[in-house]
Amino acid sequence: QMRSPFTSTTICHDLQPYWYSSDTIETFDAGKKGRGVRAKVDMHIGQIILIEHPIAFCNQTHMEEKKILLSVQDKTIEDTTQSLIGETIIYRCQREGLLSNIINNLFDGVNAKPLVSFDELIPNILSTSPLLPSHHEYMGKGEKTTLTPIQVQGVVSKNSHGNRGDVLCGHRYTHLYPATSMFNHSKDPTCQYLAHEESEKVMIVVISKSVKAGDELTVCYMLDEEKAK
Repeated sequence: QMRSPFTSTTICHDLQPYWYSSDTIETFDAGKKGRGVRAKVDMHIGQIILIEHPIAFCNQTHMEEKKILLSVQDKTIEDTTQSLIGETIIYRCQREGLLSNIINNLFDGVNAKPLVSFDELIPNILSTSPLLPSHHEYMGKGEKTTLTPIQVQGVVSKNSHGNRGDVLCGHRYTHLYPATSMFNHSKDPTCQYLAHEESEKVMIVVISKSVKAGDELTVCYMLDEEKAK
């Protein structure tokens, strides 16, 4: 079972859909923080507002020999998993239009992005032929989304989540949840992550404090406030 540092509650796999975003939340312009998520109605503790599986994930133990050093301001970070996810996404985006569209909606650290709905951030089978895969040639009319390696690596760097369970055992995971990445950080969040009894990769976001319509919905990225910055 996956255990979040913020709650020990579990969700039964049989009771929840594969992907779900509540119609009571929406993205909005959060000013200097960029895009954020807010409540459209008054909401109470315990309401599930998002269930998401990662569109890409990586376990560092699979390829320990590949080490990538990233320089971030005055810090040097060794991050294998983010680099491997970036490589995989770059390859897949060359042929998968649905994935390309989702990745293109995420902030890469350089190019500002317009507001998008949650429907544009989670896989939607209605946007593709029911009998054909989501390759560019089956996505219907419209310009093909082209992503550069730098753009993809920026998206992964800015939006991926480190795992919340096996890291205590020395294993490093990185997961990319496009919809969940819209939530901004707060040391006093209004939402928290729930655990899933079937899969450690399922991201479930639930209201942890009563909020009013128009209030921003936030999560805590990590307990160490300095690292969260």
